[in-house]
Amino acid sequence: MSSVEASIEAQAKAVISADPGASLGALLLAWMFDFGLFGIIAGQFFFWLSTSRADRVFVKVVVYWVTAFSAGVTVWGIYLFFYHFGLNFGRYASFTRLDRLIWYTILDELVTIPVLIFYMERAYRLHKNSIWIPLVVTPFMMLSVAGSIGSLVHSRNPPSSPTVTPADIASFERLFQVWMNLWLGGLLAADLLVTSLILWGLSKNRSGWSTTDRLIHRLIWMTVEAQFPGTIIAAVNVCLTNSLKSSALNTFFQIVHPKFYTLSLLAVLNSRVALRREADTTQMYASKTRGPTGGTSETDGRYHRTVDTHGAGDVESRADLSYQLDELRHTSDGDAVKE
Repeated sequence: MSSVEASIEAQAKAVISADPGASLGALLLAWMFDFGLFGIIAGQFFFWLSTSRADRVFVKVVVYWVTAFSAGVTVWGIYLFFYHFGLNFGRYASFTRLDRLIWYTILDELVTIPVLIFYMERAYRLHKNSIWIPLVVTPFMMLSVAGSIGSLVHSRNPPSSPTVTPADIASFERLFQVWMNLWLGGLLAADLLVTSLILWGLSKNRSGWSTTDRLIHRLIWMTVEAQFPGTIIAAVNVCLTNSLKSSALNTFFQIVHPKFYTLSLLAVLNSRVALRREADTTQMYASKTRGPTGGTSETDGRYHRTVDTHGAGDVESRADLSYQLDELRHTSDGDAVKE
């Protein structure tokens, strides 16, 4: 071990030994939590497989891709655990190097960006194929991708010449912080924008037909509940990265971040089972009140409304969650509902 390596080892030991719980505990908990979340994802994935026969190819590709790379994140965590506590047992300097840990930025993008594309496509269809939606959302996703790649490249080229000064190190850290903010900030902005567009689109699809509106209301809450954890983790990442730059605590949230996006995607797709049951009940009720002219008569205690079921429309009375964020289209018997 050279004198430089010995000096780095001594400094790392002093920092980590001062508070091993905060320095090493956050990493250990992150890897354990990540592994536990992957177990939940595996269960959700196999449940989705049993109900995915009618899903579009696009949906299947996204789910397979996201689940595979979520597994990759867990495998990478197992490797890092073995690297730090097996191959480098008793050494502290390995915890100060970013050459392996920084790959989480790339793995995170390989999971979160496809999930955001999935939601963006839903928002696009929900707003009747409005081209401005991808034009607005995509730049933020590209900004995030650029930040993740930039942070990886930058971290692998630290100042290492014999004449390096504290100013050089400070400059290196500032630029690294810029790349990290681009990665996390772009992702958070895209997440908030897509979620807002979906909620806006769903709220505009209210039909005045109380049973259909009740399903739409459930869709809104399911969307919020599914995407809320990932959005919160993204926001926490941004805050901690700027307030606790060298803390292992922000690494904890960066490691588990992609798992919440995967769970969000699978939760939305798997929730269609319960929603289909409710939609079937709604359809059965509507069929019992069908009028003699082909209209559907419904009374909810406040008003009486007749809905023409012969025309072509885009208001759905049956909610199939494989298209739940699309047009809310009625597909069970080939009839579309139109006011």
